[in-house]
Amino acid sequence: MLIARGRKVLRSLAATRHGIGARLLTGVLVFSGSVTLILTALQLYVDYRRDISALELRLNQIGESYLGGLAEGLWNLDEKQLRLQLNGILQLPDIRAVEVREAGSTGNPLIVKLGETSTSFARVQEYQLIYNAQGRARTIGTLRVEATLAEVYQRLVDTALTILVGQAAKTFLVSLFILYIFYHLVTRHLSSIAADLGSYRINGKPLELSLQRRPPRNQDELQRVVTAFNTLSRDLHVAYRDLRDVNDELANDVAARCRTEAILRERDARIRRLIDANIIGIFILEFRR
Repeated sequence: MLIARGRKVLRSLAATRHGIGARLLTGVLVFSGSVTLILTALQLYVDYRRDISALELRLNQIGESYLGGLAEGLWNLDEKQLRLQLNGILQLPDIRAVEVREAGSTGNPLIVKLGETSTSFARVQEYQLIYNAQGRARTIGTLRVEATLAEVYQRLVDTALTILVGQAAKTFLVSLFILYIFYHLVTRHLSSIAADLGSYRINGKPLELSLQRRPPRNQDELQRVVTAFNTLSRDLHVAYRDLRDVNDELANDVAARCRTEAILRERDARIRRLIDANIIGIFILEFRR
């Protein structure tokens, strides 16, 4: 029963795809889609700023926590220690590649590199490795950290898809529900009123419109339209009947006047024929009671 009724509603909506319901659905979808896009853009911006802030905080923590140990390992040319600490940095989220390069070496400088560099969506941060030797601070190398933004963008894409799909499904279902309510409350009654008005003739019986629904406690807009039209229909019927009676009386008066004029014309013609016949005298007798 419910499925059959739903099919009937859908067929009615399809038949009135250029009607109010279709425009209402289009308006709801456009407005909801615009709001969803704006809110999604704001959410993505907030998430992006949050991820970037977290990445900057992570890079600052690298500068505070790892530089001393790396400087000592580089001073001692302890490649094993350097790799151990660089591997710890590489395990941090969004860190793609790390590199320690010895500075000031005239020969073959020590370079320890872990990870894979990226050509796009990368953010590079370099730190000076400073070691205090005999009370003197010396720059002995650099630490190069490359953080990737690919995962940040991927998370944004996943968030956008989740929001858009969820909001689209919710908007579509809510729009269909609104359209069904609007059809149940307004559109079907307007269609019924239009059909009744299309068959209405002023020379027939007064048209009494009625809505196929339970009478509301208080009159709504549709009920006021129906009441106003029924009153107008009765008034038009009375006015048309009075006008028809007046026209009938005028028609009778005109017919009587036409008969009188015809009699006078016939009498005048008869008199003229007598005159044209050179009759000497004409007696006109008029009998009165």
